Formats: sequence, C-alpha cells, structure tokens
Amino acid sequence: MTFSSFLPRRIVAVAFLLLVTLPVASTATTIHVPADQPTIQAAIDAAVNGDTVLVSDGTYKENIDFKGKAITVKSVNGPATTIIDGGASDCVIKFVTNEGLDSVLTGFTIQNGFTSYACRYSGGGIFVSNSSPTITNNSITRNTGCDGVGIGIYLGSPLVRGNTITQNKRTSCSGGNGGGGIGIIGAASAQIIGNTISGNIAGNGAAGGGISLNSAGTPTIRDNIITGNSVDTSGGGIGMVTTRTRSLSTI
Repeated sequence: MTFSSFLPRRIVAVAFLLLVTLPVASTATTIHVPADQPTIQAAIDAAVNGDTVLVSDGTYKENIDFKGKAITVKSVNGPATTIIDGGASDCVIKFVTNEGLDSVLTGFTIQNGFTSYACRYSGGGIFVSNSSPTITNNSITRNTGCDGVGIGIYLGSPLVRGNTITQNKRTSCSGGNGGGGIGIIGAASAQIIGNTISGNIAGNGAAGGGISLNSAGTPTIRDNIITGNSVDTSGGGIGMVTTRTRSLSTI
C-alpha cells in the first residue's frame, strides 16, 4: 500500500472517531399538564434544566416547589383560566433552592395560600428565599398569613414584573413586618416592575400595606400601580420597617 492510498483512509477513520466521541447536545422538552404528567409538581419533578412545563386550563390544588430547576412553568391561556390553589395550608409556590432568573413562573392565578412555618411565615402566594427567579404575568390574590402575604422575598433578587397582586390579607398575626402585597426582607436587589398592587391589607404589621421593606438592600421599584392598600401603622402604599434600605429607585 502506498502512502498516498493510506492517507485518505486514515483521515476518514479519525473523522469517524471524532464524531462518535463528541457530546450530544441535549434538547429541551415541553412537558404538558395534565397530558404528560397529572400535576404541575409531577411535571417539575420530571423536568430538567431548560425544559418547559406547559399547563392547560383548570384549577390545580397544589403547593409547588421549583427545587432549584432552571425551567419555565407557564400556562397555555393565562391566569384567567389557569389557577393554582394552595388549599390554605402552605405557600402556593416556593423558590428556596437558589433558583436564578432562568427559573420562570408565568401566566397563573395563584390563590388561597397561607404563610406557614415552612415558608418563614411569609409569602402565602409565592415565597422566595435566597433565590432570584422570574415571576411575570400572574394574578396573585386572596392569600392569607403574616408577612409579604402575596409575595414574600427573603434575601432574594427576583424579577417581579407585570403581575396583579390584589386582595391578599394579613390574618392571625401580631407584630412582624407587614407587606400585604409584597414583603422584602434582607439585603439583595429585588426588581418590582410594572405590577398592579391593590386592595391588600397588612393589618397590624410594622409597615407597608402594599409593599414592606425591611433592611431590603437595593430594590428597584418602578412603574407600578400601587393603590387602595392599607395597614394600621404606616405606609399604606410602601412602608420601610427600618432605615437600612440604602437605595430605592424612582417609583
């Protein structure tokens, strides 16, 4: 065999080896609820990073944990027809495992949650702890409990944009921070942008019928409609529990 005839065969062999040893790129999957999985939580459990959980119309009586997954959980037709009901037993949605902005919740009515011990008595609708998810285009309503009743944010920097947060009510608590609509506790950089925050009741909380800020770091609160919220103490719209909030953007 001559060198000239051997060389092309060697090139082909090397190329084949490269092809079979290259990693295969994973393909994002859409998991349909209830067609593929019977519940939203079951779909989240089955999902891997990059997947989408797509939820059909209906009322889902669940308490959901994203479990640190970088996935999108969204409804087919929006919050008017797709409801997650927490059964007044726990927070409806939890982000408590270092989720980032690529963990997305969009297009649901989130209702009937309760600020339980497991959620640090905060966030009856949505509880965010040491995490920074994206929460957009939801209706967060008729949740009850102590602090940050609609959305409770503890040491997190979520993007909360384009939601309606209404008729959440502080119940069965004394003292605490307040925040009938949203409570932000601990230094971070939450973004509260373009939401409607109305008709929330913080009762005897320390401050903030609509939004309560307690040592809240550098939040951005911009382009929101904040109206008709109440608290027995101070700050019907926005109240600061301490003076340690360093920077607050134009509201």
